[in-house]
Amino acid sequence: MTSRTDVYDMRSYVEWISNECSEGTIYRGQPEKVLLDGGNEVACKLMPRLGRVEGNAAQAIERERELFDDFRRRARGCLAVRPADEWEWLSLAQHHGLATRLLDWTRSPLAGLWFAVTRRSAMHRGAAVVWAFDPLSSKEGGRGGDNLKSPLDVEEIMLYAPATISVRISAQQGCFTVHPENDLGGLVHLNEHSGRYGYLRRASIAETHCQSIRNELRTLGIGESVLFPDLDGVCRELNIDYYGPGI
Repeated sequence: MTSRTDVYDMRSYVEWISNECSEGTIYRGQPEKVLLDGGNEVACKLMPRLGRVEGNAAQAIERERELFDDFRRRARGCLAVRPADEWEWLSLAQHHGLATRLLDWTRSPLAGLWFAVTRRSAMHRGAAVVWAFDPLSSKEGGRGGDNLKSPLDVEEIMLYAPATISVRISAQQGCFTVHPENDLGGLVHLNEHSGRYGYLRRASIAETHCQSIRNELRTLGIGESVLFPDLDGVCRELNIDYYGPGI
């Protein structure tokens, strides 16, 4: 069973990090629940976007290679430097919003907390959550790793730390878990299979504490323009400064 710790402020969060996490831990901040069109609330799973395609996820995964090859063909004219292999191509696609089998994580516990308490919308309900994960496998994908040629062929959840193909990934200390297919043709998600692949636990932040923790993070120098060091990040930070996080 995944352990849960309630966090109220930066002090209790740092205590959780000190007591529960290690140097190799990776973090992911997200809402606890999402509101569906029918008004039902469901828990946000640790599932890559490709495995959450509406309708039939198995059919979406069957077209994954076609989608990936089409992205590479269209993206070539937009790049000054081309990715070196399929791992870098897939991380680039993930970074720009394509539905892939990658799930975003960070090696920074502060970045993980920032994403948890900041990236919320009208669709999100309940607490914010920071997941902490220590993979059991020492295998890593990409160049220098000991994996397959393609991330589309993985048979277990693996960690992938991409080369610096984006200043945002570098600023956020970003990395990914790469998810294999399950027996039903969809993708494996960590919530139900964490014991098989590593040690998973979570810090839960009540909605009433999110704003005060955002303010504490800003005091510590963690904000939009730091994690998104471009004009988009500057503008989002200015919007928050002048009009609040709901804009």
